[in-house]
Parts: sequence; structure tokens; C-alpha cells
Amino acid sequence: SKVDFIAYHPHSTTIDENYWFEIDVQDQSSQSKIYLMTASANNEELGYDKTNTSPISLNFKHQFSKVIINVLKGDGITDLSGLSIQVKGMDHTAIFDLMENVFAGIGHIDGTVITPFNAGNNTYELILPPTEYSDLSNYKVEFTLAGNTYMWVMSDNTGDVSSFESGNKYTFDVT
Repeated sequence: SKVDFIAYHPHSTTIDENYWFEIDVQDQSSQSKIYLMTASANNEELGYDKTNTSPISLNFKHQFSKVIINVLKGDGITDLSGLSIQVKGMDHTAIFDLMENVFAGIGHIDGTVITPFNAGNNTYELILPPTEYSDLSNYKVEFTLAGNTYMWVMSDNTGDVSSFESGNKYTFDVT
């Protein structure tokens, strides 16, 4: 019989009978464990059987967005040592339909905080489900340094970014 190939990363043993892959990106400490990539091969919709002797090409596509926040010193800030960052209001759960190669659901739990991955040199990274909203005003980033908390609303960006798309990387310099 003929078969198609579907591949995904990261590996999960909890794929349900509908081939839905559930992932929560709230824990950003190991980005390779949450960065969903998928690939498929169907031999131009003819399928493969055991007579096929050619290599099967799997071209992986990044399904999530990557957001990079470069933190710069502002007026009166001489040192960023001890800086902590929390992202609030951001979608962090996703259900991906591996058979249809589409998201079946994206959401968040109110009050959930995402702590970005600290990449060093005051650079912080987030792996996020694509956000199709035209308004990022609910997404806030709190910077805490030396007992003071500063807030950046993601919609207040100089690049007029209003959504995060699959496979794209967004870089923000925040002072």
C-alpha cells in the first residue's frame, strides 16, 4: 500500500488519535523542546510504496515565531545586571493538526507569565505560536531591575509589527 510521510519536532508520545500535537511554550528554558517544526512528503499526492528507491526529501517548516528582545540601557540606568523579564497576556498554548498541517487552536490562560530565554548580552528570546491579531496591546513585557518595574506594550513598537507569523523572526530593541 502507498504511504505519505509526516515528520515533526520536538518528539512527543502524546499525539492523539486525530494526530493533533499539543504544546505549551510557557517554559522557554529549552527552546529546542518547544520550537515546533513540521515536514511532509506525499510524492506529488501519489504516495510511496516499497518500490520507491529514491531518497524522500523532508523540508521542515518552522511553525512558530521567534521574538528577540535586545534590552538597552536607558537614562539613569548604568548596569543591567539582575534584570528580569516577564511576558504577560501572550498566547502560549497551541494545538497543531499534523495531518492538515495547520493550527487547530491557539490560546492562553489568563494570568500566565512567560519568562523569555536569556541568550546573554541582554538579549532575550521567545518562541511563540503565530498571533493573527491586529492588536498586540494586550501583550506586555515587564522589565524589573533594582526593584523598579518598567513596562513595554508590544504594540508600541517602531516597526509597526501587529502580528507574529509562522516561521518569521522579529527583533525589538527596547530601552
